[in-house]
Amino acid sequence: MTAQALVELPLRLTITEEVTYSWRHRTAVPAAISADLPALAEWLTQNEDPWVSDWDPSDADSAEHGTCSLTVDEVQIRDLDTDPDRLQPTPQDVHDQALDGAAYAAMHLLRAELPTLTMTAVPQPSTMRGAGGDREAVASWDGLLPGDVTITNGCRFLFHIDGLAERTADAIAAAVDEVCDPAAQTWDADGVFSVQIGEATRAEAVDLARIIARYSTPDH
Repeated sequence: MTAQALVELPLRLTITEEVTYSWRHRTAVPAAISADLPALAEWLTQNEDPWVSDWDPSDADSAEHGTCSLTVDEVQIRDLDTDPDRLQPTPQDVHDQALDGAAYAAMHLLRAELPTLTMTAVPQPSTMRGAGGDREAVASWDGLLPGDVTITNGCRFLFHIDGLAERTADAIAAAVDEVCDPAAQTWDADGVFSVQIGEATRAEAVDLARIIARYSTPDH
């Protein structure tokens, strides 16, 4: 047989993966077919109610996980200008990805005290002069005292809260000064106060989030 000539193309493949699981489950089945395994398999396929609500792929026996088969359902020729090849990450890419992951991990750490905290500006290179390779992200929370925190490299934190009464701003600043090295700064704009705190370490940031959460309750 003559070998076919091969040509390399930039493709996008739509692939279906079929997985066979081995799973242990006690299920009620008709007694009449309890000894007929092919009939039992067909009955269980047509009657899912006795078992499907308990089905969990993560509960399958890993030692008997079965086989995987792949089917190519569709092929497209990619336009390399709009859908380029996936390149191997450079050392800088790996470094940036690690810093970005640290920022999200830090956000989840603070979310224990500020449950509505969400990432509102994804990690990106810092625009601060002299920042070098720093990467910054911004996470915000809402509630009675909404605000945001700038997270740098997943380890430095700058908190900012707007729209405060003078009494609340002073109370937060005093509480911060008792537990953290970063001094809280307050600003007055026509009787509406803001508080900025930082840069704090990760441990200090948890304490700061706890203070903010405390003053976000109706009691304060």
